[in-house]
Amino acid sequence: MRPLFPLALLGSALLLSACNDAKAPAPVPTDEPAKSETSQQHASISGTALYRARMALPPGARLEITLEDVSLADAPARVLGRTTLDELAAPPFAFTLDYDPSKVDQSHRYSVRATIRVGDELLFTTDTFTPALTQGGGDQVELHLVPVAKAPESTAQ
Repeated sequence: MRPLFPLALLGSALLLSACNDAKAPAPVPTDEPAKSETSQQHASISGTALYRARMALPPGARLEITLEDVSLADAPARVLGRTTLDELAAPPFAFTLDYDPSKVDQSHRYSVRATIRVGDELLFTTDTFTPALTQGGGDQVELHLVPVAKAPESTAQ
């Protein structure tokens, strides 16, 4: 009879716990509206882009600024945000670049880069790493663009 006592005790405990009528506490209301799963959060990086060359940009010049995840070596950078400015006057060019902060990994490295193009022709580009968001980078940047030399025309016949 002794070996049945622990089993009877265990069965009684399970039966009593199943009969428990306690309710879970009601959620505490907050002032914040509920966020839907489809809504995206937005944050932004702002700054200026400039070049030192003493030249006016031709009509149709377009400045494109991108926020890129440059963490992986030997792999293309992943673009997290992009903005384009048209109808450029004289530098510096002020910009705001929106991105989704939920896609930022604090252990990754991010860079902001810029190009100025007329049509498909690249006129200026950034040639240095400009850190942003993590590992000492912030959400304010200054981008320095350098002129791009035109490729020599081939004389292949």
